[in-house]
Amino acid sequence: MTAGTSSTVIEAGSWVAIYGTNLAPTSRTWTDAEIVNGNLPTSLSGVSVTIDGKAAYVYYISPTQINVQAPNDTATGQVSVVVKTSAGSSAAATATMASVSPAFFTLDGRYVAGVIPSISGVYLPNTPYSYDLVGPAGKFPYSTRPVKRGELVELYMTGFGPCKQPVPAGLVIGGANPTIYPVSLSIGGVAVNATAYVVGAGLYQMNVTIPATVASGDNVLQAIVNGVQTQLGVAISVQ
Repeated sequence: MTAGTSSTVIEAGSWVAIYGTNLAPTSRTWTDAEIVNGNLPTSLSGVSVTIDGKAAYVYYISPTQINVQAPNDTATGQVSVVVKTSAGSSAAATATMASVSPAFFTLDGRYVAGVIPSISGVYLPNTPYSYDLVGPAGKFPYSTRPVKRGELVELYMTGFGPCKQPVPAGLVIGGANPTIYPVSLSIGGVAVNATAYVVGAGLYQMNVTIPATVASGDNVLQAIVNGVQTQLGVAISVQ
C-alpha cells in the first residue's frame, strides 16, 4: 500500500509499504553514505524489491515491513511485487498501479501530517518562532496544536501525479515542482484553493490558508486529483 496512508493503489514514484514476514535480516533505514551522487539505493543489507520487474528504491527494511519508492513506470493495472534477500526471493505479490494515487500522509492513520511554519523553520515546541506540528493538542507523545483560521499550514502527500517538469524516481530532489493536474481541495466541506508541488523524492506538499468559514474541531480533509479522491477518514484539527 502507499506508505504512511491507507491507500492500496500505488503510483510510479510514490512511497510504498510492503508487509510480510522474514522480509529482512535487520531493521534500518538508508544512510547518507548509501546515497551516491544523488541516487537513492536499490538495496539495503542485501534486501531489494522489484515492482513490475523494475528496481525500487529502498528506504527502510525490517522483518515485517519494507518502505520503498516505486520506480519509473508507465504501466497501469496489476503489477508484480517481489522482495529479494540473501535467503532467496519471495513469491510474487500483486499491486494496482495507476497514473495518480493521491493520499495524505498521516500521523496515525487519521490526523494529517502537516506543519504550521515559522520564521525560524526550526521545531522547538512551546518556544517563540518555532514551527508547530498540526494536530489535536495532547493527542500524541510529541507536541501538536490545531491550526487557526487564517493561518498557513503545509500539508504532505504522495501520489498526486506527474509534474510539469518531469521528476524521475530514485533521485534526491531540491526545490518545488508543481504538478500537472489541478487539485480540488476541501476542509470540512469548504473549498480551498491549493496547488500541489513535489518537494522531495516521492513527497508532495500543499501550502494552504485555513478559511475563516471552517468550523472549529476536527474537519474532514479531502482532495481530488484527475478524478481520484484521497483516502477516507483523514482529518485536520482547526480552532
